[in-house]
Formats: sequence, structure tokens, C-alpha cells
Amino acid sequence: MLLIGGTELNISLSSGYAPTISTSVGQVVVSTGPTGGTLTRTPFLGVVNASVIQSIVITGDDDVNAINLGSVLAADYAALTSIVVDAGNGDDSLTASPDFADSLFGGDGDDSILGQGGFDTFSGGDGKDSIDGGTSGDGEDLVDVQGGTDTVAGNQGLDSILDPPAEINEAFTLSDELLTILKAV
Repeated sequence: MLLIGGTELNISLSSGYAPTISTSVGQVVVSTGPTGGTLTRTPFLGVVNASVIQSIVITGDDDVNAINLGSVLAADYAALTSIVVDAGNGDDSLTASPDFADSLFGGDGDDSILGQGGFDTFSGGDGKDSIDGGTSGDGEDLVDVQGGTDTVAGNQGLDSILDPPAEINEAFTLSDELLTILKAV
């Protein structure tokens, strides 16, 4: 289901669909298809200018979802101030936008989350998650590893990792100038 309400692009996923958001000649383009399958352009009723979209909200289901925001660019989405993705449970694959501060939540399951630029917030939920802050920008990312055996690569920027005290088997790649690991109490 796709809903454009004023300046919000709201996408609710079902049955493990994989949306990709981009633009064509300044217009919002959402392509969807089954995870791992062929994406097809989703038709809109009318024309939606990307430059007026202020927020993108994507809500997944408990199937495997692959959500790609890699083509959501500041040059096209000039008014965009908020991107929130809650992929739901399942082994999800999430790719952040390169230009914005994204909030990506994988939910329970073995998730793969890739940040790009921006001051991103990531939460893999319970499961064996792989979270990579990305290398295309110096964003200060916040990563909440939660339960499971997680791998986190902070990469560029001053990143913080929340590490609940009961966690075991985490692997952190600390290539930042400064990285803070906050022990939850």
C-alpha cells in the first residue's frame, strides 16, 4: 500500500516486498516487487513532485523485506527532513539514503543494514545482524545492537554503539577517529 498525504510518502509493505524509491524528471518513483525478484514501477494517481516531500515512512511486515533508499538524494528531495523505516521482523535488508539522516529499524531477525552518509540511527533488533555505517560520508551514527550475535562497522564519523550488558559475541570494526560504546544499564 502506498499513500501520499500532503508532504508525506507513507509505504506499508506486505508479503515481503522490496521497494526502491527514486525520481524521474523530478517526480517520485516507487518501484516494488517480491524480495529478490524484478521491481516494477508503481503507478500514482496524479503527479507527485519529489521536491515537496518532507517525510518518508516505510513500515514492513514480518516477512523478508529489502528496502533501498540509495536513490533518495538531496538534489531531488529538497524539503525532506525525516526518513523512518521499521522493517518489522524477518531477515531484512535495509539501505539508507546517502544524503539524509535515516532511522532504520530491522526488527527481530538476521538483518543487514547499510548506512551511507548522514547522521543515521540503526537498530537491528534481536538476531544475528550486520550493521555497516557506510563510507560515503562522515555521519555520526547511533547503532543499537540489541540481542543476538551482531557485527557492526562504524566507518567514518563519530559513531556511538549501544551495547546491552547481556550481549555476547559482538564484533566491532572501529575505523573511526573516535567511537563511543555505551553500555546500557
